[in-house]
Amino acid sequence: MCRRRRRRSCLPAGDHVGRLRLHGGTGCRALARSAEAGGISVDAACPICGQVHPDALPELAFRRPDAVEALEPDERDGAVQESDYFCALRGERYFVSAALGLPVAGRADYTLRAWAELDEDNFYRVLAFWEDEGRVDRPTFDAVLANAIPGLPETTGLAVALTVVGPAQRPTLRIMDAAHLLHAEQTAGITPHRAGEYAAMIDGRLRVDAPAVTPAAND
Repeated sequence: MCRRRRRRSCLPAGDHVGRLRLHGGTGCRALARSAEAGGISVDAACPICGQVHPDALPELAFRRPDAVEALEPDERDGAVQESDYFCALRGERYFVSAALGLPVAGRADYTLRAWAELDEDNFYRVLAFWEDEGRVDRPTFDAVLANAIPGLPETTGLAVALTVVGPAQRPTLRIMDAAHLLHAEQTAGITPHRAGEYAAMIDGRLRVDAPAVTPAAND
């Protein structure tokens, strides 16, 4: 278990997750073609756009917290400790990569993978749980989102509840602001069309990962 005097060197190593590249443009049509080419089953035509949405859409995942992505390369060197699960900025700000599930009508949940910022003490509590295979409790911590999710009102700084799931597994996020659109989507669910819109929101800050990838535990 990491002690405070060793905190600068105790972040777990990053994962190596397979990536799915979308060809032929973005949006519903491109996602459907990519799914069919990869042997992923698809459902009936969408009543909103007329396209076919795959049953299993790629996850929309942020590579790093926005505060880290905003740094120039020379600033980032020496200022950031990072893996694909944990990130510390200048020993002052602490982030955890987590899964934000959105129920989809008639299908499995669609997952947005975003970063949450916690205070230092709670960050190291999450890290301790990550490393302890014998723990069975699932504590919840106060946090805020650390990414601006496209197509939504401002999400950076949005209050969330971060719940640890188990050793070497990404925590889950629950939106706490009942007035925010993302809270409504998480509570009431979204359509397959909306899930397809999320999956098509790809730019330089984001990555698209193959669906149903479970990160392996680190030694």
